Amino acid sequence: MESGSRGLRMAAMHRRFASSMQLSDATREKLARVILGSLHDFGFPTDLEIAEEGLARMGLPAIRPLTERLSPEQSMAQRAQAARILGQLALQLKAPKGEMTRTGAAVTDILRRMQALLTEKSFRERGTLFAAMGKLVSSPAASKASAEVVSRTLLNAAGSPEGQEANGALEGLTYLAASRRADPQLIATVTGLLRRVMDEVRTDVVARETEVDGEKVIEIAQGED
Repeated sequence: MESGSRGLRMAAMHRRFASSMQLSDATREKLARVILGSLHDFGFPTDLEIAEEGLARMGLPAIRPLTERLSPEQSMAQRAQAARILGQLALQLKAPKGEMTRTGAAVTDILRRMQALLTEKSFRERGTLFAAMGKLVSSPAASKASAEVVSRTLLNAAGSPEGQEANGALEGLTYLAASRRADPQLIATVTGLLRRVMDEVRTDVVARETEVDGEKVIEIAQGED
């Protein structure tokens, strides 16, 4: 697979070969590095989604290669992509038998790295980070302390005037609010935020018939309050 064609790598993704639990952790980690290094080969969005989903299904062995991609040496696009995949990975993460402690430590380490990235002025994809952090703390492997810290971070960011940041934070909050660890107060708060957003984007649209250069056309416009 490392020296194979793009078609071979795509076939492996479709068949879920790379994420097979029958492979050793070392083999899956190596495969994760190969796939990460060839993501640029997937030009079509659907192919890229399959490749990213394949990485997310690989579980614990994919975490180290992905967290390494968060480092400043990587491009912003690669860092944001790694954060996004780590969030998806958390949604599917299941601790192997007898390894909940290891799994919890891995999730905590990712969250610490992401929290540190929020203080990095050069990291522009904060919305992507917020969404990923919400997904991570919705995992049963995340600690209660981590969930409390991240929920406060996301609630603060949800009020940001920056649309990308607020949207990412709200996305992360919806995953946290839908998790088993969510308390009634958090659920009520997130519900209120969602209602506010829906009220803000709700528009009245009107259609009217008019003439342009002697021809009748339908004009569609936002209605006035």
